[in-house]
Amino acid sequence: MNKPLRVVHYLNQFFAGLGGEAANDTPLEVKDGPVGPGRALQQALEKEGTVVATIFAGDDYFVSNQEACIKQVGEHLRSVKPDLLFAGPAFDAGRYGLACALVCKTAWEMGIPAVTGMHPENAGLSAYKQHVIAVATGESPTAMVANLKSMARLGLKLARKEPLGPADKEGYLPTGLRRLHVREKIGAERAVDMVLARALGKPFASEIPASHYDSVEAPPPLKDLTGTAVALITSAGIVPRGNPHQQSSAVPRRVLIYDVSGLDRLTVDAWESVHSGFKGFIYNTVNPNYALPLPAVREAERQKLIKGIYSRVFTVVGGGCPVTDAKRMGVQIAQELKREGVRAAILCST
Repeated sequence: MNKPLRVVHYLNQFFAGLGGEAANDTPLEVKDGPVGPGRALQQALEKEGTVVATIFAGDDYFVSNQEACIKQVGEHLRSVKPDLLFAGPAFDAGRYGLACALVCKTAWEMGIPAVTGMHPENAGLSAYKQHVIAVATGESPTAMVANLKSMARLGLKLARKEPLGPADKEGYLPTGLRRLHVREKIGAERAVDMVLARALGKPFASEIPASHYDSVEAPPPLKDLTGTAVALITSAGIVPRGNPHQQSSAVPRRVLIYDVSGLDRLTVDAWESVHSGFKGFIYNTVNPNYALPLPAVREAERQKLIKGIYSRVFTVVGGGCPVTDAKRMGVQIAQELKREGVRAAILCST
């Protein structure tokens, strides 16, 4: 009888049972055997694998010390000598997702098959999807056991060196890598078949996946702005020069808020953009007001076209931002504006 596969599991501080945000700076550690969700993973593996060790770290600690953590993960894997690694699942948690992706990438580079689980919009997946085999999860851990079972099935298949089929057939998220294979019909014939099926109301599956976004109904326009303050929101990642609050162009996505009371314009000496887009060069060397048009709105204020500018500006980084992160940050901004009675805002994009 074959020996059970040696399995290592990666978790963040919360699922390792150490706490939430207060334990975010927990250094990377290792414990023998399964921890927390690792017990459900062990059940999913049945007799085919044994969780021999659990690696865990705080989300902030891992993201802030990526190189050191990756090095430590590699050292632990060389010491434990696993046949298979699982990370998470991370669901919609961006920092956790990034850590899981990097742990999986490290394992693959060492020749160890690795599987994780993430929401399709997780920032960790968008950054490293070509290096990650990930089961699709929801935004929250409500289906944790089912997700772990799917991860275990894929992981065991990889460990047995069985080839994986297409993502939609095997149940993992697309990696963006394409493999050539022969189809029974040419593309034109398949397209006609789909059109006919759609016209006749028959089921069909498109070969080009499309993202579906919520439809947000616009509120009625304000006919007169002279009685309301206007807020400024920028997705260009405008921050004070030197980025003192460590805004990130990847993860974690955060809303930073700065007081511009009495400030008529931004200068390149005092402000910069941490956005990853090509226009950042212009903002940082020519004029940051292109991304946060303070002078133009101050002029509207002087002409009494608006009551005034809301004293706090909101700055986020929009480049490659997952929809779920955008929703979370949008809610945060909207709650403050509603609480303060601000009825209008200008969203300045890149």
